[in-house]
Amino acid sequence: VPLREKEYLRKDGTTISILAGGAALVGTDTLGFVLDVSDRKRAESELAVQARALASTSDAVMRSNAAGILTAWNLGAEKIFGWSAEEMIGRRAVEVLKAQPLDGTSMADIAAGRHRGEYRGEVRCIGKNEDEIIIDLTFMDVRSGNEPSRGAFAVARDVTARKKAERDLRDSHDELERRVAERTAALSATNYALQREIEERKRTQVAFARSEEQLRHAQKMEAVGRLAGGV
Repeated sequence: VPLREKEYLRKDGTTISILAGGAALVGTDTLGFVLDVSDRKRAESELAVQARALASTSDAVMRSNAAGILTAWNLGAEKIFGWSAEEMIGRRAVEVLKAQPLDGTSMADIAAGRHRGEYRGEVRCIGKNEDEIIIDLTFMDVRSGNEPSRGAFAVARDVTARKKAERDLRDSHDELERRVAERTAALSATNYALQREIEERKRTQVAFARSEEQLRHAQKMEAVGRLAGGV
């Protein structure tokens, strides 16, 4: 009797998945069996949902074995880095992508799980078209207790555009500060020149006033001399 999977409705309204089959015995006797496979069907359904989610996410999802060889590479990784799964499976992502953490951490240490089994940071990579890509990387070493690593699981998000925007904003801020400093220096120089001119005018006015006073005094003395000469 061939195996068959069927779904039935329980008395309580829930659905149960069963695997039914049978075998012919000696004579006319047969042996039949029914197995509850509901848990397995739910697990398969959850795995299918996860697989569809991994395939559709824009993040890169990668899996490697204990030797660092890629065993999984989703569509998100292909879109970010340009390499297809066929081109990457069986290769080392660290070597192909020329990955370099921006915080100075050794990629070899990360791959070896020397960061308590998990690492989170920004990493510079090189895509298939030789363009620079900055990713926000979460790297998790797969192991249980003190047993050897069974491989690694990594999720990467492309933050290249964000990093460029931050760099452009920083450059704009620096340029604005430079212009403000130049303008401040120019205004200071102009103010200094203006103060010098004002002081010079004041000295000229004082000298002119003194000359006028001296002239009036001389005229006065001349008039007194004339009066005295006429007496």
